[in-house]
Amino acid sequence: MESAESLPPVPLDRLLAELRVARQSVARERGAGRQITEWTSAQASLLSALEAYAAGLASAGHPVPYRMRDELAMRRRLAGLGGVPR
Repeated sequence: MESAESLPPVPLDRLLAELRVARQSVARERGAGRQITEWTSAQASLLSALEAYAAGLASAGHPVPYRMRDELAMRRRLAGLGGVPR
């Protein structure tokens, strides 16, 4: 079994950059002027990026901010309503 000291560092900066790109994609989709009534690939990418960043924070021993935790819960519920598996 490996100790925590021998594990490679979590690339939080890369995960955060991916989260920002996913947020921008959803914002562009929203700004396109059409009403979005179903789960989209941009929303799925944002949920995946949020999940990855939250997991990265936790594995690095950092807490997940309350707002991010709330957003994760909301996006998980939306994904379930859209029938998209998590």
